[in-house]
Amino acid sequence: LRGVIVKKWLVLAMVFVLAVGPLFRGLFFAYEMFFSFAMLAFLGGAYLFLKWRDQEALLLRHSTFYCGLGLLAAYLLSFFTSVNLRGNLEAVMQLIVYLLIFVVLFDYFREHKEQISTYFFIPLTMGGLVSALLGIAGYTRFFTGDWATINSSRIHSTLQYANTAAVYFLLIALLLI
Repeated sequence: LRGVIVKKWLVLAMVFVLAVGPLFRGLFFAYEMFFSFAMLAFLGGAYLFLKWRDQEALLLRHSTFYCGLGLLAAYLLSFFTSVNLRGNLEAVMQLIVYLLIFVVLFDYFREHKEQISTYFFIPLTMGGLVSALLGIAGYTRFFTGDWATINSSRIHSTLQYANTAAVYFLLIALLLI
């Protein structure tokens, strides 16, 4: 019972890191995302360790997981012809974290389908709402400074670039639908 509660809190912490990540400028760029990736990797590793310790099976029979493994294999094979080894290594580490997030969230929410809206959709939607409100507040000059969220007439939200904000808000809209 204690392991179940710890796994629940690990998943909630992962979703929280994913939900508040867009509130930091430039999350999707290399140096800004390393801390969140380290936190996600730690939380995912702890979840997998608890599953292993409790001798529970992972629910990995999904085509998305196998496609992710295929993509990881392609990135690993590209090391032989890579021009930028450091960039390729960063891409491999990023893909591993994405796969880890997928495995943990898919495994947990497959067993707890009734909790997906409360534990997953609501925190991500609230993160998007706060990000949008901060963007509008910056656009209306409610606050000013070098960290303002606008550039000319485009709302940047708390995401560094308008295009990044647009993609994030589009993903949140798809989750809501």
